[in-house]
Amino acid sequence: MMEIAPVIEVAGTVISRDDAQLAAEVAGRVTWMAEVGQFIAKGEAVAHIDDKRLQLQKRESESKVKAARTRIGYLSKESKRLQQLAKKQHTSQTVLEKTLRDYDVSLADLEAAETRLDLIEDNIGKTRILAPFNGYVTERHKMSGEHVKVAEKVVHLVGIENIEIEASAPLMYVRYVQKDAALDVKNRDQKTIARVSSLVSIGTGQSRQFIMRLTIKQQNDQQDWIPGMAVRVSVPTQKKESRLVIPRDAMVIRRDGIYVFRVGDDNTVERIQVTPGAAAGGNIAIAGEIKDGDKVVIRGNERLRPGQKVTVTTLNL
Repeated sequence: MMEIAPVIEVAGTVISRDDAQLAAEVAGRVTWMAEVGQFIAKGEAVAHIDDKRLQLQKRESESKVKAARTRIGYLSKESKRLQQLAKKQHTSQTVLEKTLRDYDVSLADLEAAETRLDLIEDNIGKTRILAPFNGYVTERHKMSGEHVKVAEKVVHLVGIENIEIEASAPLMYVRYVQKDAALDVKNRDQKTIARVSSLVSIGTGQSRQFIMRLTIKQQNDQQDWIPGMAVRVSVPTQKKESRLVIPRDAMVIRRDGIYVFRVGDDNTVERIQVTPGAAAGGNIAIAGEIKDGDKVVIRGNERLRPGQKVTVTTLNL
């Protein structure tokens, strides 16, 4: 007995959750760019932008920071000297207050200069456009030597490690698909089970389809499922019910009907006519004069005749 429901196969596509159009954060001339198809590890550069002008601005800001620190040092010493003289009334209070005011202004100037230097150093770091994940360059929007503006696309990077499947199905069946449900997925050469990670259970007047995302894992560290690959997803069309099932290989299809061969206690087979129903993987629901726990032949049944004796063999699957 198995919980089973009839299904339909709908079209789906393997997509990558790591799919980004990397853009420039600073303007400048592109000096180097990764090749299309090149693998880029997370944190590695996919493109370089000329930083000569920024380096010059950095040197200028460093000079301003140095000058501001020198002035602060001078005014600090001068303030202390004037305070000592003021105690003995050897200098005016006005001169002391002006020096203290200049000292405070210089502190603000130093903070502004240091902030400006930090911004320039941050922009210099952004001249190397870094990969946010492991992936392959699939498209280059700029070439070496071209000028790029801020927020302008430079490289399209796609990862193949963090993948999922996007599929759509008729809206009338959305009630039978729940989050975390396990659905069969296959393509021409392989099949697996994927779990529903999210549902957009609202259709449109044009499509009348709902969209679902399914989580799928690569097997044995191999890239079996590649972004862009077409797949078929089995979607239930009714609520699951407990049904008696047999392996698909147990069915014998004849012109006059569909049969299974049941093995009796004396290893003699009898032919039982059945009616197939919904399928689930390698099993299929049936109705007929057969019950849970009966032994049925799954190999060699095409040549059997009712009343023949059989030898039960254990298969190394």
